[in-house]
Amino acid sequence: MTIVHVKDSIVTNNVFDGIGAYTSAGRSTVSMTVDRSSSLLNGSNGILAQGSTAYVFLANSTVMSNVTGLNASGGTIVSYQNNQLTGNVTDGAPTAMLSVK
Repeated sequence: MTIVHVKDSIVTNNVFDGIGAYTSAGRSTVSMTVDRSSSLLNGSNGILAQGSTAYVFLANSTVMSNVTGLNASGGTIVSYQNNQLTGNVTDGAPTAMLSVK
């Protein structure tokens, strides 16, 4: 299992994806938490979860001005419902929601 925590970061102006969790068949789980961060002006996806065991947990973050904001390409994007998602060509949507308590 791979676990990544992106906190207080800005990811911007990438040719392809801003922040991505990728897995392929038979590979271990990738779990990424994106907290108080921004993914802006990327040439493809702001946030990508690709593969059945790829997970991105999104909290207090901004995903703006990308081609696609959120792309759960076979993976899971979980939102804590306190993010800003706007101004992307296609915003996309999280695949699951959690409550902030």
